Amino acid sequence: MAKRKRSQIDFGDDAAIQREFSRPDTPEDDRSIDDYTVGWVCALQEEYDSACRMLDEEFDAVEVDDADDNSYTFGRIGPHYVVVGCLPAGVYGTSSAARVARDMVRSFPRLRFALLVGIAGGLPTAENDVRLGDVVVSMPHGSFGGVVQYDLGKLLPGGYFHRTGYLNSPPDKLLGVLPVLRRRYNDPKQPDRVAEHIHRMDDMPDYRKPLTDCLYHADYPHQGGRNCSLCDPKYLVPRADRSGRLITVHYGTIASGNSLVKDTAMRDEIACSEMKPLCFEMEAAGLMNSLPCLVIRGICDYADSHKNDIFHKYAALAAAAYARELLLTLKQSKVVALPSWVEDVRISLSCISNDVDIVKSSISDESLRRWLSPVDPSRSFNTATDSLMPGTGTWLLNKTSYREWKDQPGSIWLHGPPGSGKTVLTSLVINDCLGKLTNASNALLYFYFDFADPEKLTQEAMLRSILWQLAITDPADRSPLTDLYKSCSNGQKQPSRQQMHEVFQQMADKKSDVFLVIDAIDECIDREQLLWSIRYFTVGTKIDLHLCVSSRREKDIEERLQVIVGRNARIGLEKDLVNRDIHHYVRQRLGLDEGLGRWKKRAEIQKDIERTIVRQADGMFLLAACQLDSVRECLDLPMLGQTLARLPKTLEDYYSRILSGIIGRNRLYAIKILQWLVYAVRPVKLEEIIDAVAVQLEGDPVFDPQNRLVDAQDIRSICSTLIKIEDFHETKLVRLSHMTVRDYLTSDHARTILMDAMEPVKANTVIAATCLRYVLHLEQHSTESCLYLEFPLASYAAQEWPTHAQVASDEPQDLLPLLEDLFLREKAFSKWAQLFRVPLPECQPRRTFGWERYSASIIDSPRLLVRREPLLTVGRKRFSTTTTCSPLFYACFIGLAPAVSLILEKGADPNVYCDAYGGSPLEIASHLGHEAVVRELLAKRAKPNHCGSHHGTALQRAVFGGHEAIIHILLAAGANPNLTPSGYATPIEVALSIGHENIAILLLDHAADPDTHCGKYGSALNVALMLDSAAVMHHLLEKGANPNLNTGRYGTALQIAAEQGNVQAVRALLSKGARPSVYNPKFDSPLGQALYHSHGDILDLLLKAGAYLQPRECGRALELAAYVGNQPMVRALLVNGLDVDCSCRANYETALWMAASQGHAGIVRLLLAKAPARGITDQFLDLARLWATKGRHSDIVLLLETGAI
Repeated sequence: MAKRKRSQIDFGDDAAIQREFSRPDTPEDDRSIDDYTVGWVCALQEEYDSACRMLDEEFDAVEVDDADDNSYTFGRIGPHYVVVGCLPAGVYGTSSAARVARDMVRSFPRLRFALLVGIAGGLPTAENDVRLGDVVVSMPHGSFGGVVQYDLGKLLPGGYFHRTGYLNSPPDKLLGVLPVLRRRYNDPKQPDRVAEHIHRMDDMPDYRKPLTDCLYHADYPHQGGRNCSLCDPKYLVPRADRSGRLITVHYGTIASGNSLVKDTAMRDEIACSEMKPLCFEMEAAGLMNSLPCLVIRGICDYADSHKNDIFHKYAALAAAAYARELLLTLKQSKVVALPSWVEDVRISLSCISNDVDIVKSSISDESLRRWLSPVDPSRSFNTATDSLMPGTGTWLLNKTSYREWKDQPGSIWLHGPPGSGKTVLTSLVINDCLGKLTNASNALLYFYFDFADPEKLTQEAMLRSILWQLAITDPADRSPLTDLYKSCSNGQKQPSRQQMHEVFQQMADKKSDVFLVIDAIDECIDREQLLWSIRYFTVGTKIDLHLCVSSRREKDIEERLQVIVGRNARIGLEKDLVNRDIHHYVRQRLGLDEGLGRWKKRAEIQKDIERTIVRQADGMFLLAACQLDSVRECLDLPMLGQTLARLPKTLEDYYSRILSGIIGRNRLYAIKILQWLVYAVRPVKLEEIIDAVAVQLEGDPVFDPQNRLVDAQDIRSICSTLIKIEDFHETKLVRLSHMTVRDYLTSDHARTILMDAMEPVKANTVIAATCLRYVLHLEQHSTESCLYLEFPLASYAAQEWPTHAQVASDEPQDLLPLLEDLFLREKAFSKWAQLFRVPLPECQPRRTFGWERYSASIIDSPRLLVRREPLLTVGRKRFSTTTTCSPLFYACFIGLAPAVSLILEKGADPNVYCDAYGGSPLEIASHLGHEAVVRELLAKRAKPNHCGSHHGTALQRAVFGGHEAIIHILLAAGANPNLTPSGYATPIEVALSIGHENIAILLLDHAADPDTHCGKYGSALNVALMLDSAAVMHHLLEKGANPNLNTGRYGTALQIAAEQGNVQAVRALLSKGARPSVYNPKFDSPLGQALYHSHGDILDLLLKAGAYLQPRECGRALELAAYVGNQPMVRALLVNGLDVDCSCRANYETALWMAASQGHAGIVRLLLAKAPARGITDQFLDLARLWATKGRHSDIVLLLETGAI
């Protein structure tokens, strides 16, 4: 094989010479595909050119797989044979990178790893001084593996990133060389090898480093032109000059996605999230789960509108130079020791390609996970398991009812008072059941409801979680879930609860045994729905289900579980049994807890501690743990004696002692912290609570970062064991230590110590005021760039203060000055509106969209505020990043009547429109159900019948949401129930289509037109019948609805009622003048419908009313009547001139053999008596005789053979 050797080695450098000749001894002519061990993937031409220039030698091409569409350059860097592959020109993205890698795997089975080398957009922050020309290397950081696909996840308020997928980390051998490389590179005594490699392209001026590196403030957009010559330099971010190496190298997370990022708001929000990425790029996510890969990126821009190409070539060169140095540092022996990727990669890459055929034929785990968004219960399980001590719960495991439950499908219920250890026991059950999972035919599913975690409080959260757990037990058995995914527009829509129940049943039916453990069902906020689900799983299906639930013993739970759980399977946590566990727990802690270690050598004292705590705890596991915490503080025997003598006898006593012991300024801190932990709408981060405590509710400064607690952990000492601080991804959450703490703080016991501080109105007023003052403080900060890092409470304060203010709105005096400052100071309002992002509506309420689809979309959109959905959900809702609507609109949107009143008093127009967000203030308030706001707007002359948006009138919007009280208010104010803007539906049509029966009747009572046209369904009567709403149907008829309207595709109301078999409706319609023989060319007559569906009672009613069939229906009617044995109908058809000789001959002959096959001798006689003049076709007579013989109808056989009548 010929080679082309480059003379690019500096022979004055001994180290360079040594590296040049430290290469494999493979003879050139014997080199084969198997010799190539390193893949180098590029996306752009400049990346490819730079990569090739880094080769020490370049070789002629070798033969590759016929199916490989890529072009390659082959060469060597030091001892490593490298194959460089580049994406096709003009193609980029994760799926394209995956295809290149797939082909590389096919052609080069001995490759050990790949380097993905090229350019990226930098994410400069206060923490990371990323600049143009710098290099970023993917390296695991916290829970992130080096690369995160940011468009397959959700960025939650406060900077949480909820991943819906996980990408692999780079191979350990590559990560292992990074510390060596970093040490050498950071040592000023070592030569700058990367700079040496940069000089390999000195002969190409386009690749030299540009002189200008401009980073503009995030809120200053590009002013046009190919470069930034028109941009004002005063908006540049000031940065200190650098010294040291030519290139600065950063190590950490790289954000990968399928689209270019040019939005600074999105850039800064992601940059300041817990991911803390250093750059954006577009290929890495296509490789990380497919092959061992390290990503190296040169920074070419700042992912903003100032993008240009000046740094592209230099950034590509910088990344390539670093990659070369990495390979020269990596020993060949380390590479050879790595396994080849051939089989694993070939399989995984076949699943990642984004080609349309593959998407149609298979649905990835990632797509299903992203669609279901299941909560992970393993963290709760692990925490509970940590509290298990050897010997705990043996009484339960040995119980006969428990052993029977393990061996045979059935249900058990663990119940006990708060703090008795139910959660610890459920974790014991889960651990015990793990032994039953001998193969994929069994499944173990579990879920923990948790009062402190809003994601774990609903029946739907449980459904989604156990569905996902079941799906991943055996991917081969999850076709029902993938079918549901496809039926939901390939994940674009969400499944209903009923659909999820059905899919769970279908998948669970394929398992031999399904173990389902659900803890703390009493903490579920929609308990009624949860108990229905439990009943459905156990009674409504044939699943071999082993169900274990735990809860307090509450009346509604006990009543509903009586049908499901046998008496012997209701396992109460009796004191004697729990005391055994407390014995084990106390003994273990005395031996293992370092804080109790001072008593290890005093066996008698240890026994005394154990006896006293078990006696005092009296079956309360949590109380025993708390008492041990008190003993932990004892330093000598007198202190221990006093503590044991004064141990609290109840949890309430224990919590009261803690609160009473908090004095001075710490008491103010503690009250504020506890108010937040009881009433916050989502889990609160440690840095958020620190800022909340530092906000001054009176006086100035409102907030000063210098006033934060010096040591954040001090809040633990302030609140003692009432709270806990937990690690959550890359942050820490502050929570109440147990549900009993919340119960206590909101009870009368705490009132004697805290007065009214924990009353809902009082506490929410304090939180709302804290948030408002914090938001107002942000007014002086002109940019969002890194705002969430500098002010951690900003996201919660901006997004959630309205929720707290709503609770406090009955007594708004304390908030009015703050509301006035926020809504009436332009700069303050503008800053808040930037942070409080309003979801944009996704479709218009036109008839062409269908009411079901429209209502699902438009009603869910405002619920984002109520349900605390993420600010940014990638690939789902769209959100505005600009302020285009008035303060009045925002006040109406959040439903705060005092704020609306303030703004209106200052002369705001109540009829101003903000069409992008859904219309006028009255329309928005009506849609979202803000009754007090609607009253306020109408009192200030808002127009109830005006419609200038794409979302209908205020009355229509109120009907969408089912807000009956607001509908009353609007109608009383003169809203027209028959107003129908062009292309829209009337309010009554909306009410009927969505199924709001009471609202439909209310509208009819207020002069809504009973004959309103309802699109494809025709009349309102038709819709009422289709929805099986007898009440609405009768009300429509009483209000004068015309039963003979025939304007839709389904005919008249009588035709629909006859088809349904609705006898009462047919009677009612006939009594109100419905014509019995109405005809619609697309729909059979009422008589034809009744006959076709065999509704005998309705046939009689219609015939008595004088109904007759249309000519085109008679032939088929004869067949049906003959088949079902309706002799009067057959006689009536024959007597009334059915044309058996011509148009209906075939129907007649078919009717004959049908009647014969069913043994209807009387009908056969009638038909033979009316035989066609030309006789009956032989084949039909033979067919009739054959079927009569098969049915052993000898009398009919005789009739047919003799022709006797």
